[in-house]
Amino acid sequence: MTTQENQGSHVPVTRAISPFRALQQQINRNFDAMFKNPFREGDWLDWPKWPSIDWPKWEEIAPRVNVSEKDGVIQIEAAIPGMDSKNLEVSVRDDVLTLKGEYKEEREEKGKEVYRKEFSTGSFERTIALPARVQADKAEAKFEKGILKLTLPVVQEDRERVKKIPIKAG
Repeated sequence: MTTQENQGSHVPVTRAISPFRALQQQINRNFDAMFKNPFREGDWLDWPKWPSIDWPKWEEIAPRVNVSEKDGVIQIEAAIPGMDSKNLEVSVRDDVLTLKGEYKEEREEKGKEVYRKEFSTGSFERTIALPARVQADKAEAKFEKGILKLTLPVVQEDRERVKKIPIKAG
């Protein structure tokens, strides 16, 4: 709505919008809403609602790790709470460590109504680039209270082949 000056007073003047212009504006609003959040609950264009799914975040699935090296040994700690050690697999190839695991729920409860279930089942696989090749046959793994601790001795000949190059100023 715009106003038009008529003998010193403001008189509201309504201008009709073309039906094609109104349609274009509605389409623009619908596309803006769709691309801002395509999985939101709502009824843009009265289409069927997208399912409301709480997908887990990557950091909720893959174990968080700490990697350090001391005295020629790479030490890794991985937080894997709620996991049973028999459902874990650890492998190393050259300078790549792979952690695999599967969360399983093997209990059956009859006659119980479930209102909310947030414990997840599923599997993960995480590969970690190590700072050097390791002696896989001398590697050790220990799993206690949801923490996987790995001790991986470094191949010493690789460390000895590394030569630092001095940098000259100027």
